[in-house]
Amino acid sequence: MNAKIKFGTSGWRAIIADEFTFANVRVASEAIGRYVKTQTSSPTVLVGYDTRFASEDFGREVARVLTSQGIRVKLCSRAVPTPAVAFTIMNEKLDGAVNITASHNPVEYSGIKFSGSDGAPALPNVTGTIETGIETLQKSNWEFSAPPNDSLRSPIDIGPAYLKDLATKVDFAKIRDAKIGIGYDALHGSGAGYLDRALEEHGIQAVMLHTDRDVYFGGHHPEPAEEQMAELKTVVERGPDPEQDGVVRWRRADLKALIKDRFEVELHERSVGKLLHRLGFVRMSVRPRHPSSDPQAQEAFKKASLSW
Repeated sequence: MNAKIKFGTSGWRAIIADEFTFANVRVASEAIGRYVKTQTSSPTVLVGYDTRFASEDFGREVARVLTSQGIRVKLCSRAVPTPAVAFTIMNEKLDGAVNITASHNPVEYSGIKFSGSDGAPALPNVTGTIETGIETLQKSNWEFSAPPNDSLRSPIDIGPAYLKDLATKVDFAKIRDAKIGIGYDALHGSGAGYLDRALEEHGIQAVMLHTDRDVYFGGHHPEPAEEQMAELKTVVERGPDPEQDGVVRWRRADLKALIKDRFEVELHERSVGKLLHRLGFVRMSVRPRHPSSDPQAQEAFKKASLSW
């Protein structure tokens, strides 16, 4: 039974080995290739992928299908973040890109994102055309049989040009001279090798976390999960248990330790503050009033005190 392949605002997403299979990726790639060829007679398309399970293999399969249609393909030599893909489309004056990524979906998902020649995700009228093409191919029981043209495929490392352009927009010298403490958590994702590389190239010392590839993302959601955020909000609203937590009110340092212990995520105290602000909390620092500033307390003290 054919999978219903629908492109949302960020592309098609599905569970690997369930609906996200090589067969379905080939069908989607064939439909994308046919659409691109209606826009230009001699297209060149970028193919990228993230750090999820088998993403590079799905990327190579996309390239095989596209080159079989006579489309030139620039295949990324490593996992790439989506902003770098968008930049490369514009910088290289390409006709679009196919990116194997499930963005923030759970680890068992993969996906296909198609971007047009403007570098932006394809609009609904475009993805609608592609979906119609997929349905047509599925109804005809299409199978990939045309030979790929490897001469049309070339590797590309999109990192250097992207980071060079980034340096024209970010004042790395000011960041370096500020001598501030910086921590970067790549969450085992495609940003590894980009921001950490940029900081290193500009002589900025930083603590780097989880820059290695892990298709399970360390056993956590690829981004701060909503259930974790909701749990943290509940903990903050309820307040600490003095016996269990050892404090009578939350400080950022306490919540930093709690987040590390409960969610296995290390945050700087400033990041904890930003996270609390995002959750709608306002920092309050209540200074206890000395009894001498409270007339009622003074009077009560006089009555309870011995007269000499």
